[in-house]
Amino acid sequence: MRNLYRDTQGVWVSLYESKERLIENGEWTGEYLITRSTPFRVFPTITASRGSVNHEVFGIDLSYDRTATFASTDTGITETAVFWLESEPAFDGAGNLIVDSYGQPTVPWDHVVELVAVNRNYTAVALRRVEVR
Repeated sequence: MRNLYRDTQGVWVSLYESKERLIENGEWTGEYLITRSTPFRVFPTITASRGSVNHEVFGIDLSYDRTATFASTDTGITETAVFWLESEPAFDGAGNLIVDSYGQPTVPWDHVVELVAVNRNYTAVALRRVEVR
C-alpha cells in the first residue's frame, strides 16, 4: 500500500519521553508530569471522521475517530504519541515550543493514539479525538 503524495497532509506529532513526579512545596502531589518530545511534522494519509464502515482495520471493539496511514514501517510512533490534526502547536520566533509553567504545550493536542498496526509495507494508526485542558 502506497500513499499518494497528493493524499497526504502535514500534521504534528509528539512522542512520549518520560514521566516524573509532580512536587510542590517539597511534597509529592500524587500526580505525574509527562514529558514529550518537541512536536515534529509528519505526512500521513488521514481519513475523514469515522462513520459506518464495513471493514474495521483494528477490530470491532476499538473506539477510534480517524486513521493515519504511513507509507513506511519505521515511523517511531507508539500508543503513547499525541497528534495535532485540527490545530497546530505554538512556536516562538526562534522555533521553540511555547509551554506553560508545567512544561506542557500552550496549544494542546487534539488526538491520541489508540493503536498502531504495522504491516509489511505500511503503518496504520488509530486516532481518537480528545479535549486536553
